[in-house]
Amino acid sequence: MSENHNQDSFDKGLAFEDYVEKVLFPYNAYDLQHKTNGYEQNKERYVTNSRKPDFRFKCRLTGKEFHVEAKYRTNSFKERYEILSDTQTTTFQEIHTTEVPIYIVLGYGNTAEDPEYVSLIPYEMHREQSIPVSTAFQLQIPKAEVPSSLITTRVTTDEKVEPVAFEATEHTKKAFLSKPILSVLGLVAVIAFGTTYFFLDDESRDTPTTVAVNPETNTEVLKNTIAEYYQHLDSNDLATLHNYISPKMRNWYGVKNPSLEDVRKDIEDYRNTYPFTETKVDFEKINIVEQDNGDFYITYPMEYKVKSKVNAPYKLYDLYLTTIWDKDYKLVSAQELRR
Repeated sequence: MSENHNQDSFDKGLAFEDYVEKVLFPYNAYDLQHKTNGYEQNKERYVTNSRKPDFRFKCRLTGKEFHVEAKYRTNSFKERYEILSDTQTTTFQEIHTTEVPIYIVLGYGNTAEDPEYVSLIPYEMHREQSIPVSTAFQLQIPKAEVPSSLITTRVTTDEKVEPVAFEATEHTKKAFLSKPILSVLGLVAVIAFGTTYFFLDDESRDTPTTVAVNPETNTEVLKNTIAEYYQHLDSNDLATLHNYISPKMRNWYGVKNPSLEDVRKDIEDYRNTYPFTETKVDFEKINIVEQDNGDFYITYPMEYKVKSKVNAPYKLYDLYLTTIWDKDYKLVSAQELRR
């Protein structure tokens, strides 16, 4: 962090650093290789080593080493969050390498000890001093231990993240009012599973992962798949939908036999209007029944919250989902019931 921050800024920064270290990169999954000096040390005599990112971790599972710079912001300024200081825009270029990359963890909203949202921003993808609010939200991750797959997958330098439009058009307003709540649902998964998420190159995006399992593991695979599916949606990552939704969709919340593009457009329209969602799936009450044709009839309750802007109040819905997933673990039918 910059040596020019005042005590209050450092206090918030240290609180969020503690959150990043203990919640996102805990000792049981990541070894701490380096930690930057804090305010008390730097006000006595500034240590030049403090120009490095806040942390350097090593993943215990993969052995991958990487830097993490922690930034907490209470509010945005002109629809952007500052994620690098003037000094860091220069020094980070010298520190960042393919072998040991830099990631910026941005916390925003609520408090530094418990931010409302957290985003994982690859420095290789975004080297500017500030980031649009919409782009930050696209890179949102669950407030839990970061899966190693988010770190080990390298970002291509020419990949760009298109921001989500926050202002609703009259078309999307009318479309939302005429559709069920979850016809365009995205939610925060209760547990972050080992998914390749949205930092994939184009080739990886187009190649769905095939998982070979025996009948005893179907339940866990389906739970993981459902959680990953909603996690991608909640992060506005529509590029991976084809990995979770069957091209032979039979029922999409009352719409019979829609194309994958129809489903994608439906979700996109809604998320342009309501980009902020937060849902808790009750996996303890999920019911999975395998059918004779290899499909899986799956029902589960969920608590769904939605809002149009960061500072807007949430609307809360108590829902019950009835879904069908095929033998390839792809969604072929979805219906909802408000309770």
